[in-house]
Amino acid sequence: MKRILVPIDFSEQSKNAAKYAGQIAKEYNAEVELIHILDTILDPKTGESLAIDPVTGMVLEWTIKTDSIISQYSSYLEKIESKINQTGVLTSHRIVDRKIFTSIGKTIVHEAEISEADLIVLGTNGVNNMMQEAIVGSNASKVIQLSKCPVISVRDEANINIKDIVYISNFKEQKLDRNLENAIQIADKFGSTITLLQVSTPVHFEYTLESEKRFESIKNKYPSVNLKTKVFNSGTIVNGVYQYEKKYAPDLIIMATHGYTGLMHISNENYAEGVVQYCKTPVLIYK
Repeated sequence: MKRILVPIDFSEQSKNAAKYAGQIAKEYNAEVELIHILDTILDPKTGESLAIDPVTGMVLEWTIKTDSIISQYSSYLEKIESKINQTGVLTSHRIVDRKIFTSIGKTIVHEAEISEADLIVLGTNGVNNMMQEAIVGSNASKVIQLSKCPVISVRDEANINIKDIVYISNFKEQKLDRNLENAIQIADKFGSTITLLQVSTPVHFEYTLESEKRFESIKNKYPSVNLKTKVFNSGTIVNGVYQYEKKYAPDLIIMATHGYTGLMHISNENYAEGVVQYCKTPVLIYK
């Protein structure tokens, strides 16, 4: 890993993401690049582009945006950079325009490709319990769907003290070996244990003996790895992961989107997006 991209909108979540990215970069001797996407709207009267100040929320005229505001944005980013620099991590920042009629999420993914980023660390909002109606921010959703590199979502302030990893899958996918090996590499680096978690639901039900047989096959393939296994029963996949997190408090959740047009869709459940929405633990998503 050489470069980590962190989108910054100056929210607390994005600042938490920057701090978390700095910790990852220190462990992997990588660089952190902060990027702010200038959000613009069209003036309904004149059709001219206007900017939105992410700190005050005020609508700004284009001429202001291109002069003093960009300087102000750079100052904001440099303050975030300075905290990361104190740990010995190299940083940089860029400010780019969002193309009109193109989402911020798509712009982030495009800029990650330009930077040849190996990882995107994304600050995300969430909800406090499963009883609340969840609407994942469209920008985060787009990044998760479209990014070619792994994405870590960070909701709350977190330290990279990874001792307990939970790897979520149905353990039938062809890409399982590659993604599990990625998880094993992380576990080796941090001295973590890995729990293989399968959530059994009424829609995706499997007899315990079948699950245990598959788990045993995986453990035999990686005999030197400390792999734990767990079958968790729940009404839905997302609720099962959420309840597991509440009970066991893992340090990192890892899952894969399996390449189904960006995210895994079965029975209208968007698992990766739902887990990011409800879980407070950082979530690492692979394709």
